[in-house]
Amino acid sequence: RFLGNSTGFYLQAIGEDERYGKAHYYLGLVMYKLHDSEGALRAWKRATEVDPGGSMGFKAERKINYVNGKVSRTIGELQDRLKK
Repeated sequence: RFLGNSTGFYLQAIGEDERYGKAHYYLGLVMYKLHDSEGALRAWKRATEVDPGGSMGFKAERKINYVNGKVSRTIGELQDRLKK
């Protein structure tokens, strides 16, 4: 419940300042915890766009790489299982 409510706070902060990288980054964290990987990736991508050389952009890029790597590993595991 708390996570769902915090989504609204981050969206409000983004509405006030679209270039607020920290809000995009933390929105991505909340969305990921709520099992919305696509929404999280969109939020983190936006964080990299609004804060390309800053700490939030860097952290967001790391999260994107982690999630994309996790998806790739899962696909590989599924393909291996299907071959058996």
